[in-house]
Amino acid sequence: MAKLVGVIVAIISIIAAFFTSYQFIDNRYALKKRVILIENRLEIKIINDDLTQLQNRIWNLEDRLDERPNDKTLKEEIRLRKCEKDDLDKKLEIERNKM
Repeated sequence: MAKLVGVIVAIISIIAAFFTSYQFIDNRYALKKRVILIENRLEIKIINDDLTQLQNRIWNLEDRLDERPNDKTLKEEIRLRKCEKDDLDKKLEIERNKM
């Protein structure tokens, strides 16, 4: 009888140790899905910040173009920045579709 109780206590102790270990690891380390989600959100934030800076740059260039309407270099710069903005918009849409 004492042997049986000892075996039962040992089995319960082993199960408790496994359960405690699982809980520790689960709480300590992030799951892969969560890490991917956080990386995706960070990428979207970075693209949004780049888009905001680029849009401000375009507006500044357009303001300068109003002062000098015949400046071909300025027109080319605006055109390039708008193409860059379109590319970032596409990249942002791709990142949003990943979520």
